[in-house]
Amino acid sequence: MIKVEADAYTHRGLIRDKNEDNFFLDGIFIDENQSNNCAKFSISKSSEEYIFAVCDGMGGQKYGEKASFAAVKILKKLHEKITESPGKKDIETIIRCLKSYVSKANEYIYDMSVKKGSPIGTTFACLTISGNKAVALNLGDSRVYLIRKGEIKRLTTDHTEAERLIRLGALTRESALTHNSRHRLYRYFGISPSEGILEADFSDIIEIEKDDKFLICSDGLTDTIEEQALLQIARGKMKNSEICASFVKEALNRGGDDNITSILINIKDIEG
Repeated sequence: MIKVEADAYTHRGLIRDKNEDNFFLDGIFIDENQSNNCAKFSISKSSEEYIFAVCDGMGGQKYGEKASFAAVKILKKLHEKITESPGKKDIETIIRCLKSYVSKANEYIYDMSVKKGSPIGTTFACLTISGNKAVALNLGDSRVYLIRKGEIKRLTTDHTEAERLIRLGALTRESALTHNSRHRLYRYFGISPSEGILEADFSDIIEIEKDDKFLICSDGLTDTIEEQALLQIARGKMKNSEICASFVKEALNRGGDDNITSILINIKDIEG
């Protein structure tokens, strides 16, 4: 059994008219009829399996929040299947389930865009835990970080044109910060089947340790706060919920020009 404290905080930001982000806090998410302009949720529990995720809806003023809601709504069905099935599920089994989920969610959200006559989509960044193992996966530019023993490590790779140009050697990481392709995504939920089978990138399987922290967030946080500043906040002698809120508040202090969502998971104990 793994004991965790986990907190989610989402905020519309200071510029946008509405919040197109959503999240999945091991079963908790923002319903389509709920206001998510500013929302906080916390859990503290022991379990064998967990799923956490952040979705950043694309699609502008019309349908971004519908895409992110659809992604977490479908994830809820997978979560229920896992938690209600008898016996312990190993991390490889959950990975297979998540691969199937990615295909189903993409098909559903793409069909939504066809029916509405407007391209829509959402990013997806996820962390799943089973026993003493964890794995991160993503589509788009929402991220997952591991904070361990005073260091921060990004577990996901952004699916942006700028990141692809960096890998090709056509851009430096510094110049990519202001490049016009830095928010142009080539992988996300809602992509056309004509572009091929959508697959998420999975991290290596991680052996979790007591006091590990995992941060899942939308680009409204990471576009504003550099990784070392995130680490400094995480090192503060605060409760998990206060650290999670401090991430968002610091992004607001720095302009808050996008929706901002943060999930912080703290591994409190590894039992057995």
